[in-house]
Amino acid sequence: MSYAKDIIKRARKNIIDHIHYEIGLIDLAVNVHHDADEEPYTCEEDWLYNPVIEVATDNTYLDVEDYTSETRKVVKISTFGQGIIAETEEGDEICGENIDIDYLVGISDCLDDSYRHLVHK
Repeated sequence: MSYAKDIIKRARKNIIDHIHYEIGLIDLAVNVHHDADEEPYTCEEDWLYNPVIEVATDNTYLDVEDYTSETRKVVKISTFGQGIIAETEEGDEICGENIDIDYLVGISDCLDDSYRHLVHK
């Protein structure tokens, strides 16, 4: 692996770890009666705005391009082990490892802003 790719891999892990931490903070602030067995999560009702991610879509049935990508609104983010899962409005569930790093930054910024807003209410 090249040095630059190694840097991106570490950055991705650090951002996902930070998002994981932020999910826990928002979950504690909002879900007072949280079930201890349930993984922490946060959803669009807790946020100031919705982040977006790019999702690959299958268009083989249209006899055009096989796969394209679409930007979709994220409506829920949950923890899963040490990782995260982002759920879109259309019901797609995308693991954090499969989300472009720029979109991970957008999710992290959204959660940072939203948590600060929740705390200052």
